Amino acid sequence: MGLAGIIAIDGPAGSGKSTVAQRLAQRLGYLYFDTGVMYRAVTLACLQRGVSVAEQAAVEDLAQRLVIDVVESYSVDHEHALLDALRRHRPR
Repeated sequence: MGLAGIIAIDGPAGSGKSTVAQRLAQRLGYLYFDTGVMYRAVTLACLQRGVSVAEQAAVEDLAQRLVIDVVESYSVDHEHALLDALRRHRPR
């Protein structure tokens, strides 16, 4: 039986999800990605574009149009997300 492509860990705040997920990802050789990074990227895009986070439809529309690249970090504690607006400045 092969390994799963995606593993999601759910639980209450402060329960150790990130710690378990980071260790599991490291052990399995998977990319660790905290979905909180994705939510923060969408919030940042809203702030940069003047979209009120209280306007659900506008936030959903923006989120669907965003390009968010996950960049693996060599630090176990951090991952990075690049918003579509920042892609222009990334070295090629």
